[in-house]
Amino acid sequence: MKDYFEENKAENFIKEKFKNIPEDFFKFKEGHAEQYGIITYSGVVILSECDNKQNFVKLNSFISGSTTRYNLQKIESRSGCDSQPYSVMYTIKSNRKDVFIKSRPSEQSENIESKPIDKPLVKVKTVNDEWEYVALYDATMPADMSKIKGYIRTQDLEVAN
Repeated sequence: MKDYFEENKAENFIKEKFKNIPEDFFKFKEGHAEQYGIITYSGVVILSECDNKQNFVKLNSFISGSTTRYNLQKIESRSGCDSQPYSVMYTIKSNRKDVFIKSRPSEQSENIESKPIDKPLVKVKTVNDEWEYVALYDATMPADMSKIKGYIRTQDLEVAN
């Protein structure tokens, strides 16, 4: 499929057209931003993703609107995926020993649990260039995140998906 957006063009488009962009949206390339508006498009391609048909188009124009009548949870529930279809999963790098989830993004902070991590982790968000806020993986919980959450150094993590 043809990708009509180059990264720098997409970033400029969002900065120009979107009214509210989360602070770290571009820095860490995570999260989402919404903007109501009117689009014109061409080149429709329909693909299946998450057992649901997804429409991909070439954007010809976009006019920002000012309404806030959309419900983000309703839009996400119609997507055919869970609300976080592109979750990042981590494991601890095999050469790292005794890595603990910390209560704050600091090596000197308290460990959340008394034992080192031996389960997969789900990324909640990037804190800065050195730390990630994560949760232990739990398939029985919403977004696959257990209630056990804390901070881990990025250098100790390996992307699992």
